[in-house]
Amino acid sequence: LSQIVHTLLEPPAPDTDAGKALRRFIRESRRSQARVIVQESRPLVQSGHGLLQLARRLPSRIELRVLREHGDWNGDSQVIRDRDSLLALPGGESSPALYAPEDRPRAERAVERFDELWRAATVDPEFRALAL
Repeated sequence: LSQIVHTLLEPPAPDTDAGKALRRFIRESRRSQARVIVQESRPLVQSGHGLLQLARRLPSRIELRVLREHGDWNGDSQVIRDRDSLLALPGGESSPALYAPEDRPRAERAVERFDELWRAATVDPEFRALAL
């Protein structure tokens, strides 16, 4: 079973536990892959974000896309692992976070939504590494 992580709109800072976990996840198996949708590319590019650096080194393992607005996105963030685990952080501050470590139906619905947003997202040329 391949390991895939889908994340939406909030890439983890490289020095946080989430950033370290993503790097560890990508390195733990040759089959590990991550697809990340962010709302803005400029902050990642300007800061030299660790996720962007890793994606440039391992473009077949980490894909980044930009989605500025979409009718099906309400400001939430989510992480989906292997189509059976879900961590969701709703966009509204009053909504509680959800962690469902073994909830395949819920994770499958989240993957379907993510795939729709992924198709609407674009590859930002600023994410590419410049060859010198």
